Amino acid sequence: MAVGANQPVAALVAEARPYATHPSVLVLVDRSTDWSFPSDHSVMAGAAAMGLLLVSRRLGAVAAVAAVLMAAVRVYVGAHYPLDVVAGLALGAVVVVVGWLLVRRPLTCLVHRGRALPVVDRVLAPSALEA
Repeated sequence: MAVGANQPVAALVAEARPYATHPSVLVLVDRSTDWSFPSDHSVMAGAAAMGLLLVSRRLGAVAAVAAVLMAAVRVYVGAHYPLDVVAGLALGAVVVVVGWLLVRRPLTCLVHRGRALPVVDRVLAPSALEA
């Protein structure tokens, strides 16, 4: 969802990559022909970090550190400008939060209704072996 939201933004802004506007810059990765702003890699990393943060603060913190490190590496290798990765991290996080706000209530209702089904009760009930 986050990368899908990113594609129209990238096409609208249409910012060239650093190695396209600065041909003499050292590039440490293969050159691509897509747009630079916002960074797809950073969008995915920001979305993953925010999703994990909603589930677990510890996992989310580790993922956030990894996402920022990955974003910095994308600038270091010459694939993006700093603003490209910052915008990507933010866009990914915003997409996850908006998605969570939209589907949290319907999913919670669905889970509660599912737990009321007799089949689910039998599956979730402790077995006689554990008693």
